[in-house]
Amino acid sequence: MAQFEGHGDEVRSVAFSPDGMRLATGSYDGTARLWDVVTGAELARFEGHVDGPLSVAFSPSGTRLATGGGDGMARLWDISTGDEIATLVGHERSVRGVAFSPEGTRLATGSADGTARLWDITTEAEVTRLEGNGSEVNSVAFSPDGMRLATGHDDETARLWDVVTGAELARLEGHEDWILSVAFSPKGTHLATGSVDHSARLWDVVTGTELARLEGQEGSIRSVVFSPESTRLATGGEDGTVRLWGVLTGAELARLEGHEDGVWSVAFSPDGMRLATGSDDGTARLWDVATGAEVARLEGHGDGIRSVAFSPDGTRLATGGDDGTARLWDVATGAEVARLEGHGDGVWSVSFSPGGTHLATGSYDKTARLWDVATAKEIALLKGHGGPVWSVVFSRDGTLLVTGGFATTARVWDLRTGAEVARLEGQKDSVRSIDFSPDGTRVATGSGDHMRLWDVATWREVARFEAQGDDVRSVAFSPDGTRLATGGNDGTVQIWDADFDHGNLFEIACRRRPTKALPKILESYGLDIGEPVCSGEEPLPPLKPTKAAQ
Repeated sequence: MAQFEGHGDEVRSVAFSPDGMRLATGSYDGTARLWDVVTGAELARFEGHVDGPLSVAFSPSGTRLATGGGDGMARLWDISTGDEIATLVGHERSVRGVAFSPEGTRLATGSADGTARLWDITTEAEVTRLEGNGSEVNSVAFSPDGMRLATGHDDETARLWDVVTGAELARLEGHEDWILSVAFSPKGTHLATGSVDHSARLWDVVTGTELARLEGQEGSIRSVVFSPESTRLATGGEDGTVRLWGVLTGAELARLEGHEDGVWSVAFSPDGMRLATGSDDGTARLWDVATGAEVARLEGHGDGIRSVAFSPDGTRLATGGDDGTARLWDVATGAEVARLEGHGDGVWSVSFSPGGTHLATGSYDKTARLWDVATAKEIALLKGHGGPVWSVVFSRDGTLLVTGGFATTARVWDLRTGAEVARLEGQKDSVRSIDFSPDGTRVATGSGDHMRLWDVATWREVARFEAQGDDVRSVAFSPDGTRLATGGNDGTVQIWDADFDHGNLFEIACRRRPTKALPKILESYGLDIGEPVCSGEEPLPPLKPTKAAQ
């Protein structure tokens, strides 16, 4: 785990870059700093605020950093050079919140002077001022479509604003203390608010009504997972507790207490009867979902546990730790049955093969490894990635492994020989997530602002989906293989039609480029369907997600 040391005073704000490889911090020592997430090294120092930066935010492209200071100014910085490129002057008191619009052309700021303001980043001009009753603004957030802005205030209210007109659309009342954070749901239909009153609340954006109140967890929530039947939600928190919530009601169903440090990873067993948790306290624990009782404590890792995964039959649990080992545990007894040693750095990804006979691990040491579950022997060392391996996934028949990492390629390995048999190239950023289609004929990869679909028979790219936002962090096929879901670093989730034939692919290409370029696009996919049939010489709008995502 990296530790970021160097600030001379309290750190007030942190934000990850879109690719997850850098961290920005703002401190009362008057500086904002940029850090390498893997090594913990300081990469840049941004000085200029008279009073310490209270808020930091990356642009969607990751090339700029915005800071809001106690001096009442917001500043824009060039990440590559560390130079200040703009100073936004107008607020009369400290700037407590900054947020870029989804397309990155505007910046929203919230201030203790009781106003939120929208700025044109190119001209540095204030374009809209949002004023209410003068209550201090602690947090700002754009909706996924960029048409609304949410603000959290010290008068115990959150407010929704029309970005174009500056009109207040709704006032959300119910909290009993300052609102410090606001966030839109991926579809933009709901707003979550966090308050000093120790509660989080969920609101309907259209009606302004409170839908659910999640109270009790203190500190940040690090991990969330749905139960197999999707009726419950498990959350792991910085406070060391795990909570079970009713998805429909928002009610807390159970509180699982016992960990002595923050919980990093949670996973339901295949039958939904058990919950596994991994924590910074160096233990993994098994819980009875029905009663909330701890049924087993798995001790042995010498450091924090980053990843947990159940075997397909639910009898084994795999854990990956900062101590560089993966371990296998008997779910029924809680006994450690195997220790998988060989990685030279923390293990952050574990995955069982479909039959449960093998385990794949991905590590910060730039390798993936394959292990025999029965003997705990390493049977393959997969080297080639130029950075940490973020994701490992087996093909449906268990003969192939696809790995994604810090570099812009995903690699395909034949597990019968250990040889790299294909390289999926062309992605613009780190490959953060991979999934096979249920029938095993296609692979989806998430990288940068695109999800790509690859044909397993040829390993050629057959489709490209431009996701909203700037960093696809997760991809998943639906069980029937007809839909693909993407999750972005900006909180956006989109659902796409994955069951398309060549005609659908043609539609995608037609919508994305001018007609004149279409034949070359289709040729690059190995298709020959004759003359294009779409009309017009101008680019059409990007293909939209299916109605399920609207």
